[in-house]
Amino acid sequence: MKGMLHQSALLLTILLLTGCSALPSFSPETSSPHCIGKIEPLPDGLIASEDPELLQRALGAPNEGKLCQGQVFIVHKPIRVYRVWDSAEPESLYGSWWSLNPPTGTREQYRADNAICPAWSALNMLSDCLIKTGSKLVTGPGQSARCSDQLSYPPSAINQIYLPNNRKQQLLQVETCNPAQPWPGSEDGVNDTTTK
Repeated sequence: MKGMLHQSALLLTILLLTGCSALPSFSPETSSPHCIGKIEPLPDGLIASEDPELLQRALGAPNEGKLCQGQVFIVHKPIRVYRVWDSAEPESLYGSWWSLNPPTGTREQYRADNAICPAWSALNMLSDCLIKTGSKLVTGPGQSARCSDQLSYPPSAINQIYLPNNRKQQLLQVETCNPAQPWPGSEDGVNDTTTK
């Protein structure tokens, strides 16, 4: 009888430990329970890396914009990225937020997909550049953004790229940029009358 109680206690302990180890883990540095989407597969030339400081700069709390969750990568071969920016602020060409894909649709759809408040950018110019080899980036789905009492955007499944560009310190992670173009173009944004 004593041996049977010992076996039952041992079995219960094993079940409890196994059950606990199967629980999902949550890391506040890299994820939020309110995120939607996931970190999408990236093109060849990126290798996963660790850089907690860079990751923290890319992540935002709910309603702050930025990324909802992210992963750091090192670029091992040049990768083309796209940025929609504000022509009234030419230095914003070299901002931190980029995409792996050229933007499509209307300005308002792009704004909603990427949680970009109107006060942050007019979103009227498009540039594409190559990320320099050796650069670090963070990618992941977008965090929610509260622009005003009347306007907010929920978290987004669309993946964005965060590059720690700093033009003032001449620390640009991009090069070989094509000439900027007005965006949206006449063929895809002719009815987009958004004012900023």
